[in-house]
Amino acid sequence: MRGSLKLFSVRGIDVKLHPTFFLLLLLTGCTTTYNPVTETQERIIYSREKEIAIGSAVAKRIEKKYKICEEKAQYVEWVGKKVAFASDRIALPYTFKVIDDSKLNAFALPGGPVYITKGLVEKTNEDELACVLGHEVAHIAARHGVKKLQAYKLYTLLSLALLSKKETREAGKFTAQAFNLLALGYSQEDELLADEKGVTYAYRAGYDPRGMITLLEKLREEERKKGISGGWLRTHPPTLERISVIKDYISTLD
Repeated sequence: MRGSLKLFSVRGIDVKLHPTFFLLLLLTGCTTTYNPVTETQERIIYSREKEIAIGSAVAKRIEKKYKICEEKAQYVEWVGKKVAFASDRIALPYTFKVIDDSKLNAFALPGGPVYITKGLVEKTNEDELACVLGHEVAHIAARHGVKKLQAYKLYTLLSLALLSKKETREAGKFTAQAFNLLALGYSQEDELLADEKGVTYAYRAGYDPRGMITLLEKLREEERKKGISGGWLRTHPPTLERISVIKDYISTLD
């Protein structure tokens, strides 16, 4: 690109920005925004609209890679929307979709998309499902995904790719990298926070927050019997620790 500036490389890809884009980044800079989940002021470089756009871009990739299941889709959407409406960020376009997979897994993307496997839906009762979806909504509400992309500079790359509104090869690579990075999970601190907020949202929505405990016990038994090391437990803190923390937290709920 003539007149472009090379900033850095991501997995061997040289990132070059036109001076106009570079100026745009300098002008937008960082802003301080209150995070209602962590209850702190945070410095961010993204807007709500860009957060939603990034989540939508990654969601398109996921739905090309995985088959979306219509079975129990309305049920999951209904429970998910109830929980999302009880969250700390209700003004996001939350969606809840079921992936046709027997594995036990669930994950969320920035801006609103939540996915859960058919296998995990079938493993849960309604209270347990509400707690799982509440956990994923909490990741979105706390902006965990975008903050992770921001830390790895992928947020800037995706923002510029989306700004161009073209399906370029580089945009596709950055979207794939964002998906891979988000799939690695979050810190144990983030996961424990999502547990607490997830059961809070389920409780506010009228569900039994102890559903998170019974689900974790089910998954732990499944893990013990079948030697499962992947899925929803893979990227989270030790299950017994989570159960202990959640029990203590539930005792504080009104």
